[in-house]
Amino acid sequence: MFNTISKRTLRSPIISNLLFRRYGIDKNSYLKIAKDKIIEKPQVEKTKQEWEDQLGREGYKIMREHGTERAFLHELNDFKSKEGTFECAGCGNELFPASAKFDSGSGWPSFYDVKNEQESVILKTDVSYGMVRVEVLCNNCHSHLGHVFDDAYRQPTGLRYCINGACIRHKN
Repeated sequence: MFNTISKRTLRSPIISNLLFRRYGIDKNSYLKIAKDKIIEKPQVEKTKQEWEDQLGREGYKIMREHGTERAFLHELNDFKSKEGTFECAGCGNELFPASAKFDSGSGWPSFYDVKNEQESVILKTDVSYGMVRVEVLCNNCHSHLGHVFDDAYRQPTGLRYCINGACIRHKN
């Protein structure tokens, strides 16, 4: 069980901007709401062996052990179609509209918006490797997908969801 948005995350300019742009509320107003939003268990549960069989070794390392694939190597980084949806490779949950994909130059598939704000992803504080970042998890299976960053005003939402290609698949 973990809080989906901690106080540290709420101090993040990324989350502050997201809350203000999307909902017109500041981080202090949201503290009261976020306090009660706790995820008890994922909607999709599998054994370690079932995850490894489905995702492969690299996919398992990235999605279940919070790893990162090497930049510029995944084929979805160069995927250009604006039709369809990108879904979670672990459970099939619809995550990002293909129309929200853009080339950020980061080497990972990047999106400026999610398919459904409430059902697609969970944002969580990540303090690994001596950094404070905002981790993106699948809302259904709680698999690690990547991170979200403040992209200033280069995209309509001002956000860049930087996602490991092994974590998603395209569906028309």
